[in-house]
Amino acid sequence: MKEDSTSEFIRMRSGSASTPALLTLSDEKLRAVAPELFSARSWNKFLRDNGYRLGAPDETTEYWKNYIADYLRCGDARAAVVMSAAPLLVAAYAGELDCVAMLRFDKKIARVYGLGAGSRLLAINTYLEWNFWLPEDLKLGPRDSGKYRNFAPLIAEFLSNDDAAIQQQKAAIDADEWNRAQDLGREYLDQFGEKARDGRPLLCHLPAK
Repeated sequence: MKEDSTSEFIRMRSGSASTPALLTLSDEKLRAVAPELFSARSWNKFLRDNGYRLGAPDETTEYWKNYIADYLRCGDARAAVVMSAAPLLVAAYAGELDCVAMLRFDKKIARVYGLGAGSRLLAINTYLEWNFWLPEDLKLGPRDSGKYRNFAPLIAEFLSNDDAAIQQQKAAIDADEWNRAQDLGREYLDQFGEKARDGRPLLCHLPAK
């Protein structure tokens, strides 16, 4: 099974969320993060550049927009901390794996949202069962549930206009989780440097390059 195939990403089984996000997708924000989903030419280039292939007729840009919207509704809301603004690196915490994935975004996003090192964001996670191997950029912690081997983190602020709901869910995350996300982010940077996953919604499950 190729881990970089769209048709395999579509079939990933996700874990049930302990804290479902219940957020709605903003097309305007999605366009800023993933413009390839709004242009046939850009979409075809995205597929070529990232080694993807269409595995079924319904794997269209509209299909993937709906898929991302489902993630925002059903995913697990957890802590995410900005580790660097230039480049923009975000450590997204996964409760089921007790680890972080480091995501990279265009640095202009940091300016748009006024982000700096230590800024708090909300990760919306889907936990993945499909690959039996552990991605090399994840280091499972002692509180790992043992159920999953990977996860796909979306950053809520970059995809949804539900600001009040986002702030409410961030306020519900306890201090220990925020601190753990930041500490694990620092450990990650010490081990891997600026190597990070592409933070775009269709790539965030792929190991850092």
